Parts: sequence; structure tokens; C-alpha cells
Amino acid sequence: MPTLVMLDVTGVQRYIFGSNRLRENIGASHLVECATGIWVVDALQAANLQSNLSKRRLNVQIDTHVALEENPNLAVEVIYRGGGNMCCLVRDEADARQMISHLSMRLLTDAPGLGMVIALHSFDWNNQPVGGSNGAFQQLMQSLRQRKRVADYSTAFDGLGVTLDCRSTSQPAVDILADPDRDSVPVSAETYAKWMAQDDASQGLEEFLPPEVRSKYAPQSEFDKLGRAKGESSYLAVVHADGNGMGKRMQALVVQHPAVEQNRACLNALRAFSNALEQAGATALEKTLTRMVSAFNSPGDDRLHSFLHDLKLPKPDEQGRSVALPIRPLVFGGDDVTFVCDGRLGLPLTVMYLEAFAEAATNLNGGPGTASAGVAIVKVHYPFARAYDLAEQLTKSAKRDTKQRLGAQVSALDWHIAASGLAGSLGEIREREFSLNDQNESGKGQNDRKTLLMRPLSLHHHPNKPEAWRSWEDFNKVLRAFNTGTWPSRRNKLIGLRERLREGDSATQHYMDAFSLPDLPKIDTQTPSSIRDGWIGKRCGYFDIIEALDFVLPLEE
Repeated sequence: MPTLVMLDVTGVQRYIFGSNRLRENIGASHLVECATGIWVVDALQAANLQSNLSKRRLNVQIDTHVALEENPNLAVEVIYRGGGNMCCLVRDEADARQMISHLSMRLLTDAPGLGMVIALHSFDWNNQPVGGSNGAFQQLMQSLRQRKRVADYSTAFDGLGVTLDCRSTSQPAVDILADPDRDSVPVSAETYAKWMAQDDASQGLEEFLPPEVRSKYAPQSEFDKLGRAKGESSYLAVVHADGNGMGKRMQALVVQHPAVEQNRACLNALRAFSNALEQAGATALEKTLTRMVSAFNSPGDDRLHSFLHDLKLPKPDEQGRSVALPIRPLVFGGDDVTFVCDGRLGLPLTVMYLEAFAEAATNLNGGPGTASAGVAIVKVHYPFARAYDLAEQLTKSAKRDTKQRLGAQVSALDWHIAASGLAGSLGEIREREFSLNDQNESGKGQNDRKTLLMRPLSLHHHPNKPEAWRSWEDFNKVLRAFNTGTWPSRRNKLIGLRERLREGDSATQHYMDAFSLPDLPKIDTQTPSSIRDGWIGKRCGYFDIIEALDFVLPLEE
């Protein structure tokens, strides 16, 4: 009987982002990609099973013109892959288990510490539907969820008292490797595998980079080389972007094919949707990199000139490139992307990616697609796992806010700039640091919370919607105004204004009048008083913009 198989890599966040060494993050990301990519091809070859997969250097290619029921020589038909999972249709359950056995051994030997949950569901192709609300695919996903709940995750064995500990995993070291920053570093089996995968990961990135980027900019494997000026404090941006409602679209697609006669149409539709999503994400990232380089080639801002000067390498790399690439993609596949970059590029590159994704994702089931993103801007040596977790929380915040405010999930972003450590969840941080009490008009002593935050923001201005001014278009318009005209000469007064905003509208207006400051750039036409007191109802319209002045390099082509 045909068997649907779902492979799902688990613990990806801990595995990729659990270290503060970029080289380990890079290697770990590559191993996650291998687990549902080239290693599956190898496992099928070891089991003498033919499939519609083929190796393409460091990646795999899926032949989309092959159907299992039409080719008696085919044993496995891959439906889709990406984002740490793979779904395939296997001709026989015994073949599926043979493939899984070879893949499991590869994971144990070549990616210690990386977990995978696997679900199987056999069904009668001629009498049972793949799609529908209770078809084979839905039962497969239910089985996968059950396995995740009861999975017995293995733990590493503790070492003896005489062993060295790995600095990244605290597991017993199995080797000592040279580190550019130190004489030597003890590494565990898990960390060793990540280090060994770094070269393949870098080669894969080289192949992915657009020619105009690859010819001049050298990818970096250290956080300190993503744009940091020597002797200066440096910030890193961890960006996580995720498509809006893509999981629901896939579920809707499955439900739309409830009949047995639609089995092939259902699988083809799943594959087409996955391929379109994969292509949209890759195209968006390529366009982001191309637009970034285009902006670098015609800088019109002194800060951008200085930043580009800091990207110069001490000596050209082996290909003669003399400029460091200030961004490093770590996870990119489908609608899910995570990259790290210089902190001053985090917001502009995120906006570029969201715009490019919306442009590329026009041919998806359910109409054009959009994405939301979270940007955690932290000190370079801040714990990377916590920074990534914050970026994920920010992505969810952007999705939740725009859905509630605009009635739909649109392109949106949220961010947090952490000048020091973070204590508590995102909600607790914002309640503690960005909220203030305001005596209500009734004068009865009741308090109503006001917020300094303009974010999260929709990417575009949506007229006739609540708080339409809370968009990146409006944010960037005011940001540019603060960087031109008479405001740059009043930078100290502008920083002082940020502190007055914390005290409310009356204190802000008094400060503006005391120093005879010009009106603030208009951000909301419905609240004319905001150009003097900075507030629009219970929300501040300028605090976020002033805070971001030193964290946004202008990348306007």
C-alpha cells in the first residue's frame, strides 16, 4: 500500500541558534538543510530506491513531472520539502522504513544532536482520499503531532571528570580545533559536525548569491565582521520573517480535494504551492541583496560612506574580493527566512525583503502572499538564542497587531533595540519600559495606560483604517525629515525630546516651546496637536522614530 511519509526536523532553534559563534550557526543551518535534502537522496540510493529527487551540488532538485502511479520503476515521489521538513509518497511501507533507517543512521553519524520526528500513514490509493478534512494527509499530520508530543528525545552522555567541556554545548569535547580568535577550542561531537559543515554551507551561499553581489562582497563567518567599526560598540540585527497564513492556505488546499478521484490533483497542488512559496522566498532574498548592493554603489549619506569604509577587508580573500558582505542568511527556504546583519541595516533590509516577497508571491493558492518580520537589534555578543527568540516574538507581534487593527494580515514588521540585557517576555518588557500612566479626563483617579510605541507597523499606509499612520511609509517619511533640514543641527535637542515624550504630552509641549523648536514633521493629519506635543491619542507618534535615528542607514537607491 502507498505510504505518506513526513520528515520533520525538531529542535531547530536550539540547534542553529544555541551558539554565539557564527561559524557554528552557519554549519548547523546547513546540516538542517541536508537532513531533508541531499541526505535523503543518499538514503534512497543506499536502499536502492528510485525517486524524483536528484542532487544538484549541495542541494536537491525535485522532478515535478513524475507521478508514482504512472512509473512502476519509481519507489518514492517527493511532494515538497523546505523549512526543515519533507513530505513524500512511498510505493510500499517497507521501502519507507528502509529509507528512514538509512537516513536515521546518517543523522546520528553526521549531525549529532539534531533530532527528527517521522510519521507514516499507509492508505488505499484507489479507495481512500488524500485530501479532504479527514483524508490521508490530515491523518498523517495528526500522527506527526502525536509523535512530537510523546517523542523520547535523547540527551548527551555526561563526560568523565577528566574531560574538557565544549564551550558551545557543555558536552564532553571530542576534539580541539583552531579558532581565529583563540589558540584552540574544545568541541563536542555536535559542535565538531557544525564546524566541518561550514565550508559546504559557505559554498552553497556563494552559489546562491546574485553575480553582482558575489563578484565584490565576501561572505563572513564572524559576527564582528558584519560591519563593525574598530574600537566602537557594535550592534547586530537578527531578522526573522515568516509568511502570513501560509499554513492555513495549505490546509485549505488539502480540504479542497476531498474525493478519491482528486488524489493526484491534491498532491500536484501541494507541490505547486510549495514550489511557488520556495521560489518566492528565494527571489525575495536575492532581490534584497541586489537592492542593497545597488544602494551601496550610489551612497548619498555620510554615515553610509563611513559604513562602507568599515566593510573594507584587511586583505582581499582568495577570489580577490576586498569588501565584507554585511549580511549572512542562516535559514532561507519557502516563506521562512532568518538572517543576521549589521544592526544599522536590520530595518531597511527587512523592509526590502517584505516588499520583494510580496512582489514575488503573487501566484499562490488563495491569492497574493505577504509576510511579517521581527527585528531584534542587540549587542554583537548578546546570547544569540535569546536574540532569535525575541525576533520570533516580534514576528508574531507584527502579525497579531495588524490582523486586529486592519482586519487582515498584511506585510508588517516589529522590532526591539536592546541597549542592555532583556528581562522577561516581549509583553513584559514593553509594559515596563514603554508604558506610562495618564490621568483620565474624568479626574476620578483612574489610570489609563498610554504607550510610547508606534510599532508594530504595517509596511504600507492603509487609509480609512484605525491608526493608519502606523506604517513604515509614514515612519520613514518622518525619519528622513529628522535627518534633513534644520533638525540635524538640533540632534541634542531631539534626544532630549525623546526623554520628554516619556513624561507625556504636556511636558513635551513645554519642552518644545522652551527651546523654540520647530514643529515636528506631520505624521497624522487627523491630530494637528501632535506636531507640538508628540502624541496621537494614547499612543506616541515620535518616540520610536527618534530612537531609531542611529539604527537606520538610508538604503534608498
